[in-house]
Amino acid sequence: MGVFNVGLCPAEGLGFHNRPMILLTPFVSDFCPVGNPLLRLVQDLSDPSSMNTYDPGRVTFGRGFASSGKQLQELLRSLFEIAPEVKESFFNAGVKLDGDQFLVVDVKRYFKTRGVNAENLIRVDKKLISLLVETAQDKKSRQETLDSQWKQFTKKGGTGDISPEAEKWSRECRAVAGHNIHKGNFTWTSFKLAGDLRGIVSKIGRTLGTHSTNGAIFVSDKVTKGRLMDLAKSYAMTILDKTVNFADTESEGNNLCPVQGEAEHIYFAFPGKPGIYYGLSP
Repeated sequence: MGVFNVGLCPAEGLGFHNRPMILLTPFVSDFCPVGNPLLRLVQDLSDPSSMNTYDPGRVTFGRGFASSGKQLQELLRSLFEIAPEVKESFFNAGVKLDGDQFLVVDVKRYFKTRGVNAENLIRVDKKLISLLVETAQDKKSRQETLDSQWKQFTKKGGTGDISPEAEKWSRECRAVAGHNIHKGNFTWTSFKLAGDLRGIVSKIGRTLGTHSTNGAIFVSDKVTKGRLMDLAKSYAMTILDKTVNFADTESEGNNLCPVQGEAEHIYFAFPGKPGIYYGLSP
């Protein structure tokens, strides 16, 4: 198995070089062979010791491994297997895994929490957050942590399981598709027939949008922000057409689809501006 360190540098035919790690430095293309599609697509993800506890991912560790999608749990299970001392440190802090769920002891109130409740407890417990960060940064466990992140990233059907078709795409296409796969709802096979960035964004809209009776598709501002704006350096936004104003139009029943949207067009809601949409023509 390769190691997941700064640059993700492939050894010839043998996985990855074990270069000195700089954990707080993001992947940089200088360390990657020119044209390597798998390594370049994660270039703008967070560093391996980063933490995010303020979005729907609940607890997101390293390069985007969220507890809400069970990725964090899978990653830690792998880490515990190769680093028993890390498993023991988490156990001593009141954290263990029960299947694909966290089991966390609330030491202040003396009771156990499981599943989402346990994840929410981790979110607000500074000591547990610090434990995750320190595990990725401590010289005794950082390599095992990176190895586990790499294993999770490259598992079958995962973000790193890039398809032969995608290897031929532009960097922007791979980035938008890869980040959306990492976030959930898609695999590389989902985008197999996309062909270009416009096709990838269209697939995202058709999958996550609401279809109106006349064939138009309307995508929420949450999806626009979370899937296009906030991921992959906003590459996806570059191919959207001009904005359309539906602010004063009638909606279809309860699904809030403006009735005069053109058939086969996809409309991505503009975050913070009700009734304003970015258009995407067929």
